[in-house]
Amino acid sequence: MNPKPSVTGFQHGMLIISALIANGIFSLPRVTAEEAGRSAWVAVAVAGLAVLLVALLSNRLAGLFPGEDPAQWSTKLMGPLLGRIWLLLYLVKACFFVILTMRIFSAIITNRMLTHTPSTVFATIILVLSVLAVSAGINSLARLAELSVMLWFPLMTLLVVPLVAGHMVHLRPVFGDADVGSFLAGAIAAAYSYAGFDILLFSYPHLRKPEESVRAVLWSIGLVTAVYTLTTVAAIAFFGLEHLTRLLVPTLVMLSIAETSVIERFDSLALFMWIGMVVMTSGTQLYMGTRLIQGLVPKACFRKTAVFLGSFLLIASWGETPLRELITLADLLGTFDLSFFTLSAVILLPLGYFALRKRQKQ
Repeated sequence: MNPKPSVTGFQHGMLIISALIANGIFSLPRVTAEEAGRSAWVAVAVAGLAVLLVALLSNRLAGLFPGEDPAQWSTKLMGPLLGRIWLLLYLVKACFFVILTMRIFSAIITNRMLTHTPSTVFATIILVLSVLAVSAGINSLARLAELSVMLWFPLMTLLVVPLVAGHMVHLRPVFGDADVGSFLAGAIAAAYSYAGFDILLFSYPHLRKPEESVRAVLWSIGLVTAVYTLTTVAAIAFFGLEHLTRLLVPTLVMLSIAETSVIERFDSLALFMWIGMVVMTSGTQLYMGTRLIQGLVPKACFRKTAVFLGSFLLIASWGETPLRELITLADLLGTFDLSFFTLSAVILLPLGYFALRKRQKQ
């Protein structure tokens, strides 16, 4: 691990934000509204609160092993066999996440802008940039997260335009058009948009002041939840429930109305500016995947492993897949991701406390 921790609390929070916000926000209003109806924005907020709780539990787990990430403490906590199985499941999840992140964004660009350019071209660009960012280490990745978030986040204020132009009557009744089961299904459907918060487990050992981690988790996930909720409210108010559920990527459609005499097709400009966030999302997962491989193969070189894993994922992502199918797969991955880390936090945290007491007695 890094002998001189150099990630600040602010960078820690920015890493979490950049890992969360990428492709999910484009389809989030639709996939949630299909299940929860007009209560979709409440379901998004509830999902955010659930993720925040799991993230806080995960943060506490990371605090039990200062200076170590899951690649190191998993086998100590669960034993060689179960620890390696857990690492392998985690690695497979991270690989699928990178592939879907690249494929979804590439398919969106191909479908909306450069229709004659294979989506594989954009996937290659994203992956090469991700490998370069990861190879520089967690400190450089954290600085890139700062830049990416601070460049793109002000553009989210443009969501006020469709919100003002929309009709709040579309949001009523807040409850009543979906039963409890549908509401929970809507919250689960939002899970993919919140996937990636686990980067905190890998960033925590590099923090200059570990005590700042809780605050960073609170404001970063809280901010993302607020953005997601506002986006869903704006989409329902602007399109209405019936029209919204027919749009594949409603957030981009909303951005397309923010045209001015200076900037036309603002959604196209936003997509190109969004590349930084996509690189960060895939980069954080690639970083975690690289460290997980090192956990399975302790003598593996970090940079060579990152390049090898990136090359493998590029080959695995080759080809064309309809965007709607990719989004469906992403929803399934999001459900698995949230379930995996919820169970891991609930089971591993008591084991961590037991291991800590055992070390203290010795």
